[in-house]
Amino acid sequence: MLSEFNGDFIQWLRGFYYTATCGNMTAAMKEMHRNQSALTYQIKSLEKEFGVKLFTGTKNNRILTEEGKFLLNRASQLFSFINDLREQLASPPSDVRGELRITAMFSFYNHILPLLLERFGMQYPDVFFRLTSGLLETKLFEDIQSGNVDIGILSSIRIPEDLEATPLFLSELALITPLQITMPENTITLDFLKNLTLGATMPKSSLWLNISFQCQQFGITLKPKHIIDHQDTLLRCVSAGLCSTILDRFVVDDMPWLTCNIYSLKNIFKPRQYYMITQKSISYQYPQVKAFHAYMMREFEVKYESD
Repeated sequence: MLSEFNGDFIQWLRGFYYTATCGNMTAAMKEMHRNQSALTYQIKSLEKEFGVKLFTGTKNNRILTEEGKFLLNRASQLFSFINDLREQLASPPSDVRGELRITAMFSFYNHILPLLLERFGMQYPDVFFRLTSGLLETKLFEDIQSGNVDIGILSSIRIPEDLEATPLFLSELALITPLQITMPENTITLDFLKNLTLGATMPKSSLWLNISFQCQQFGITLKPKHIIDHQDTLLRCVSAGLCSTILDRFVVDDMPWLTCNIYSLKNIFKPRQYYMITQKSISYQYPQVKAFHAYMMREFEVKYESD
């Protein structure tokens, strides 16, 4: 038999969870959009419910007791289960079937998407995929706006206002050079990059638009000399000594056999933000699209608006 809980137990537990994970009440209040008295009440109510002390320390330095640590572990499991349950009820697995159309920029398409789809496919075996890759973000936007694809994934600095963009992760840029071009990482500057023979898959790709935009802020133009329209071929040309290139760091991390030098550019370029793109206003969304959207939110630990 399930014992009855007093008051709004889940909200008390939620207040405890945010205070414990944020480390102090000020940060927790900001995350939850609650005032101090409300948050204090939730924690005291939870302590009274269980008859234990959950925190020691001050308001700005909350330290979990042993009972608090135990409860945090169980609360994290509970909230994960609730999020999964919410999505499962919104799109029951038995109703998640049919075609799912996804388009993505090539780096994500080639190095991250396959593993994601493998796990998603195990959960929803009645979904089949229609996948396309590209280099031009304008084409991706057009395909989503026209309804030719359900979900797009890319990094862009100019997403149209009529599309919904959910941030997924930040991607560091890396310089890849032939083995004969070596230098200390901290000596790499924009002027150094400008003097390199660079190659790119396409000068108007989202990656090079991002690089060009950041360079322009310093009055520098960075232009690739060689255009090689396939990423794997581009990297083979770098290995052969034809040129150097700049790519997302996760691309080269996924290719440990690559015979090139790899240098972080985090001190020169800001990381690129990758997004999941969908139509903003749509009367009905198919269950397989809703299921994949929720799956990506969980995989990349994107917070739900209600959290």
